[in-house]
Amino acid sequence: MSTAAYQGSAAVAKASGMAFVLNEAIRRKLEEMDRRQQEEKRRTEEKRREGEREKQRKEKSRRDQKRERLGLGFMVVIGVAFLAFLVGNSRIKKVSHYDTSHYDTSHYETNQYETNHHETSQYETCQYETNHHETNHPPSGVIRLGLINARSINNKRCLIPEVITENNLSVLCITETWTRNDTADKVLRECLPPDFGCYNVSRNRKGGGAAVLFSKVFCSEQKEFGFITTFEYVATVLHHRQWDKPILLINVYRPPGYKKFKDFLSEFQMLLNEVQGSNLVVTGDFNIRVDRVEDRYAKLLEELLQRNDLDQYVNSKTHQKGGTLDLVISRNVEISDVHVSNELISDHYPVFFNAKPVSKNTGKKIKDDRDEDEQGKRFKKCEE
Repeated sequence: MSTAAYQGSAAVAKASGMAFVLNEAIRRKLEEMDRRQQEEKRRTEEKRREGEREKQRKEKSRRDQKRERLGLGFMVVIGVAFLAFLVGNSRIKKVSHYDTSHYDTSHYETNQYETNHHETSQYETCQYETNHHETNHPPSGVIRLGLINARSINNKRCLIPEVITENNLSVLCITETWTRNDTADKVLRECLPPDFGCYNVSRNRKGGGAAVLFSKVFCSEQKEFGFITTFEYVATVLHHRQWDKPILLINVYRPPGYKKFKDFLSEFQMLLNEVQGSNLVVTGDFNIRVDRVEDRYAKLLEELLQRNDLDQYVNSKTHQKGGTLDLVISRNVEISDVHVSNELISDHYPVFFNAKPVSKNTGKKIKDDRDEDEQGKRFKKCEE
């Protein structure tokens, strides 16, 4: 072999060897990179799984803590309920019917109403014993009324019938019932003693509301006025066998504030125009400090009452922080024995009073029995 051929073969062999080494180095580098990528993926996956496990541990810990709090809260509720039962049991009179023996119903034998016991079953568990010797019994033909700002009757379903029976009320006017349209009827039924009915107005949101609860010795009907926007009201016509004319009772709740006060006065005047000639009693929380004689809003209300021959009878503070806000107003109705109780129902004091319409036969004897028969017929027609 010639020297040139040998040198060429050597060069080729050397080049092949170098290519092999280079390829081998590249292969090892690629394998190392792949190995590192796999290791990185593995660590990332482990971190993800560890994060999920930690999240599950925290979630389990939160659930356990929540169950512990619920369990503790349940034990507290049970304890409080048991204590309330022990305390209340000393006051609750366990009877299956409502004692109405203190009502003068001798004139209404034809106007008795059957009690719907399934609607008042909850009331029976809340029946309170009354000290009848302390109860005021109004004279014949005179009714006893009450006015309270409840600031929610939802938590006073046992207290409301207690107020009625302990004060021998024939009518209870309530403001700020805080009932909603979808639950008002149910809540109010649970507040009624047997042989009582009610009318109410509610909101679709918290606050406000008004109701009139009345004994069924009355024949009653509800009136509505479509133009009222600045205050809430319940208007009830009450017929009584011993009255020549019924009483129109309007229970009002005017929300606080004076932004729309002129509109309120205008609508209130329109309402009074609609009921001219009625034996009228207006009660309610007007949120006007009528005890402040120099208050401009109190003056405006007083001027309106004077223009309409209306008298206002509450002269004591009716709010815990002071102020006469809850009013009793009347025309052609004798109001007497007005009393502001010192027992708080909410942040307002209850007001109690007697009422009797001014009769055209006051001080006179009915000469003709036919007049009495006609009066009975009118009452009978109202019942039907």
